[in-house]
Amino acid sequence: MPLAPALAQLLADPADHGPLAIVGDTILYNPRLRQAYPVVDGIPQLIAGKATPASDADHDRYLAAAAGWTATQEARGRR
Repeated sequence: MPLAPALAQLLADPADHGPLAIVGDTILYNPRLRQAYPVVDGIPQLIAGKATPASDADHDRYLAAAAGWTATQEARGRR
């Protein structure tokens, strides 16, 4: 079950409270902290201990695949 985009826009990273990028149907990604959170059966697992660190290659791949992610959204999380 895919994550609803409207829901994803309301979610924030539990560590820095910034926006998250939607990567396919299975990942919410924080490019500022380079942390990926799994989405299981359409339910985001936004628990800091469940986040997976992203390598440089993963970071580039996640941002390329992120639905509608922009540098403006990334900067918004740095307030």
